[in-house]
Amino acid sequence: MGGTGCTITKLASFNAHSSPLDVAAYNDVIAVCDFMHGPSILEYRPDKENTGAEFVEVARSFKPSWLTALELLDENTVFCSDTDGNLVVWERQFSGVTVDDKKQLRQISSMKIGEYVNRIRRSMCSYLL
Repeated sequence: MGGTGCTITKLASFNAHSSPLDVAAYNDVIAVCDFMHGPSILEYRPDKENTGAEFVEVARSFKPSWLTALELLDENTVFCSDTDGNLVVWERQFSGVTVDDKKQLRQISSMKIGEYVNRIRRSMCSYLL
Protein backbone atom coordinates (compact mmCIF):
# COMPACT_ATOMS: atom_id res chain seq x y z
CA MET A 1 0.00 0.00 0.00
CA GLY A 2 0.94 3.64 -0.23
CA GLY A 3 2.72 5.59 2.43
CA THR A 4 -0.17 7.94 3.23
CA GLY A 5 -1.54 5.91 6.14
CA CYS A 6 -5.11 6.53 4.98
CA THR A 7 -7.82 3.90 5.22
CA ILE A 8 -11.29 3.68 3.76
CA THR A 9 -14.03 2.28 6.00
CA LYS A 10 -17.50 1.28 4.84
CA LEU A 11 -20.11 3.10 6.93
CA ALA A 12 -23.30 2.19 5.07
CA SER A 13 -24.55 0.57 1.88
CA PHE A 14 -27.70 0.38 -0.24
CA ASN A 15 -28.42 -2.31 -2.84
CA ALA A 16 -31.78 -1.65 -4.53
CA HIS A 17 -30.50 -0.57 -7.95
CA SER A 18 -29.94 -2.75 -10.98
CA SER A 19 -27.22 -0.73 -12.76
CA PRO A 20 -26.27 2.52 -11.01
CA LEU A 21 -24.45 4.83 -13.41
CA ASP A 22 -24.01 8.12 -11.57
CA VAL A 23 -24.29 9.51 -8.05
CA ALA A 24 -24.52 13.05 -6.72
CA ALA A 25 -24.37 14.33 -3.15
CA TYR A 26 -25.84 17.41 -1.48
CA ASN A 27 -25.34 17.59 2.30
CA ASP A 28 -26.70 14.26 3.69
CA VAL A 29 -28.69 13.48 0.53
CA ILE A 30 -27.46 11.25 -2.29
CA ALA A 31 -29.12 10.84 -5.68
CA VAL A 32 -28.56 7.67 -7.68
CA CYS A 33 -28.98 7.45 -11.45
CA ASP A 34 -30.06 3.96 -12.45
CA PHE A 35 -29.87 2.74 -16.03
CA MET A 36 -33.31 1.11 -15.87
CA HIS A 37 -35.28 2.40 -12.89
CA GLY A 38 -34.90 6.18 -12.98
CA PRO A 39 -33.62 8.48 -10.23
CA SER A 40 -33.69 7.72 -6.51
CA ILE A 41 -32.91 9.94 -3.54
CA LEU A 42 -31.23 8.41 -0.52
CA GLU A 43 -30.63 10.02 2.85
CA TYR A 44 -27.59 9.24 4.97
CA ARG A 45 -28.63 8.68 8.60
CA PRO A 46 -25.94 8.10 11.18
CA ASP A 47 -26.77 5.94 14.18
CA LYS A 48 -27.41 7.85 17.39
CA GLU A 49 -24.73 5.84 19.26
CA ASN A 50 -22.24 6.29 16.39
CA THR A 51 -21.99 2.51 16.00
CA GLY A 52 -23.25 2.47 12.42
CA ALA A 53 -25.17 4.30 9.76
CA GLU A 54 -27.63 3.59 6.98
CA PHE A 55 -28.93 4.89 3.69
CA VAL A 56 -32.69 5.28 3.56
CA GLU A 57 -34.52 5.70 0.26
CA VAL A 58 -36.69 8.79 0.75
CA ALA A 59 -37.90 9.25 -2.84
CA ARG A 60 -37.82 7.52 -6.21
CA SER A 61 -39.37 7.67 -9.63
CA PHE A 62 -41.77 4.84 -10.35
CA LYS A 63 -41.63 5.67 -14.06
CA PRO A 64 -38.94 3.62 -15.82
CA SER A 65 -36.28 5.90 -17.31
CA TRP A 66 -33.00 4.99 -18.98
CA LEU A 67 -30.89 7.68 -17.34
CA THR A 68 -27.29 8.47 -18.20
CA ALA A 69 -26.31 11.22 -15.71
CA LEU A 70 -27.71 13.31 -12.87
CA GLU A 71 -27.00 16.13 -10.42
CA LEU A 72 -28.78 17.28 -7.28
CA LEU A 73 -29.83 20.93 -7.58
CA ASP A 74 -30.90 20.92 -3.93
CA GLU A 75 -32.04 18.30 -1.41
CA ASN A 76 -35.37 17.82 -3.22
CA THR A 77 -34.62 18.41 -6.92
CA VAL A 78 -32.73 16.16 -9.35
CA PHE A 79 -31.55 17.19 -12.83
CA CYS A 80 -31.10 14.17 -15.17
CA SER A 81 -30.35 13.20 -18.74
CA ASP A 82 -31.62 10.08 -20.49
CA THR A 83 -30.66 7.92 -23.45
CA ASP A 84 -33.26 9.60 -25.70
CA GLY A 85 -31.47 12.96 -25.52
CA ASN A 86 -33.77 14.57 -22.94
CA LEU A 87 -32.90 16.73 -19.95
CA VAL A 88 -35.41 16.13 -17.15
CA VAL A 89 -36.00 17.76 -13.76
CA TRP A 90 -37.53 15.64 -10.99
CA GLU A 91 -38.84 16.93 -7.65
CA ARG A 92 -39.80 15.21 -4.42
CA GLN A 93 -43.54 15.12 -3.88
CA PHE A 94 -44.30 15.91 -0.24
CA SER A 95 -48.05 16.22 -0.70
CA GLY A 96 -49.68 12.86 -0.92
CA VAL A 97 -52.29 10.74 0.75
CA THR A 98 -50.19 7.66 1.51
CA VAL A 99 -46.59 7.21 2.56
CA ASP A 100 -45.80 5.78 -0.89
CA ASP A 101 -47.30 8.89 -2.54
CA LYS A 102 -44.95 11.07 -0.49
CA LYS A 103 -41.94 9.00 -1.60
CA GLN A 104 -42.48 9.67 -5.30
CA LEU A 105 -40.34 11.84 -7.52
CA ARG A 106 -42.44 13.67 -10.08
CA GLN A 107 -41.23 15.08 -13.35
CA ILE A 108 -41.63 18.86 -13.36
CA SER A 109 -39.77 19.80 -16.52
CA SER A 110 -38.13 18.29 -19.60
CA MET A 111 -36.39 19.45 -22.75
CA LYS A 112 -35.32 17.47 -25.81
CA ILE A 113 -31.75 18.35 -26.81
CA GLY A 114 -31.18 15.30 -29.00
CA GLU A 115 -27.69 14.65 -27.61
CA TYR A 116 -26.35 11.95 -25.31
CA VAL A 117 -25.15 13.51 -22.05
CA ASN A 118 -22.79 11.46 -19.92
CA ARG A 119 -21.89 13.95 -17.18
CA ILE A 120 -23.80 16.70 -15.36
CA ARG A 121 -22.11 18.76 -12.65
CA ARG A 122 -23.26 21.79 -10.68
CA SER A 123 -21.19 24.94 -11.05
CA MET A 124 -21.29 28.53 -9.93
CA CYS A 125 -21.04 31.46 -12.31
CA SER A 126 -20.36 34.99 -11.22
CA TYR A 127 -20.22 38.07 -13.36
CA LEU A 128 -18.07 41.08 -12.59
CA LEU A 129 -19.77 44.37 -13.34
